[in-house]
Amino acid sequence: MNTALNLIYFHELPTSIFRKARCNLYVNYVNDFLRQQGYQIVVFDSGTSDTNQQHADIFVSPPSEQLAGEETVNPFERLLLRTTLGLLFFERESLAERPGDGVIASANRELDVRRARIEHAFTHLPDYADQEGRYFLFAHIYLPHFPFLYGPDGEALPYHENVNLYWYQVEPENYVEYYTYQIDYLNQAILDTVDAILEKSEKPVVIILQSDHGDEKYLGWHAPSTQGVNVRSAAFSAIYFSDHVYDALYPTMTTVNTFRVTLNHWFGTQYPLLPDKVFFHEHTALTSFNTKPKFVDSCAQFNICLPAHPD
Repeated sequence: MNTALNLIYFHELPTSIFRKARCNLYVNYVNDFLRQQGYQIVVFDSGTSDTNQQHADIFVSPPSEQLAGEETVNPFERLLLRTTLGLLFFERESLAERPGDGVIASANRELDVRRARIEHAFTHLPDYADQEGRYFLFAHIYLPHFPFLYGPDGEALPYHENVNLYWYQVEPENYVEYYTYQIDYLNQAILDTVDAILEKSEKPVVIILQSDHGDEKYLGWHAPSTQGVNVRSAAFSAIYFSDHVYDALYPTMTTVNTFRVTLNHWFGTQYPLLPDKVFFHEHTALTSFNTKPKFVDSCAQFNICLPAHPD
């Protein structure tokens, strides 16, 4: 997302700026540009500081009663669960072949909170379509990221009693099946939301649906394979312009050019297109916060190459 919103390959920023902007969106050229054009920046609560931390004029979050209740899995508990000590703790709690009722209840409340954020965003994204003024809406929908939240019919998926690195995850043999359930839910929710926006709006509309990365099921961070990197770096993009003029778009466009093309089209800017490349870097958890991860060109390292964009 940093690459898309700053119109530059993010790792090419100076190290001092990279470190400050690594886990947030405060360094955000698109927001700054649009604010200068009279837009208000509306950010929907994602539940993650990586995208919540940006300069927003309006921050949209579910009502407190939807997030209220007894304590969910708090940040310390998440950290604990990522350690061997945490896993041993739950094993001791699981002598009866299942975690304690308190653990299950806490995990289910956390899942409810995550669903509430997602559903609140989809419900209220259309609210600004018929409001006076200019708005740039940013919603980071944390799905199909695990923990998986929805079952085959869009129903709430409860805690699976499988404690691991991310405290909740389906069994490996069920991963693809449950991943598909999340996509099914997303497809319907997105279609309904887009229909509502277009029905309400009489203003020009730009809608960009874009994933920040692909799935990591096949990726081994310590020994990445071509398949793993290829799937992980496959960022989905779908773009709607209300004037239906798509001459500048092309199938192999990567996220670094998304807003270069969009701003050129709607605001008459003349940003040149950058070469479309795929870069891979080690997991940020393996990198000191004060250093920049090593980025490698995936074409040279993994033979994941994109054709040059059309002139």
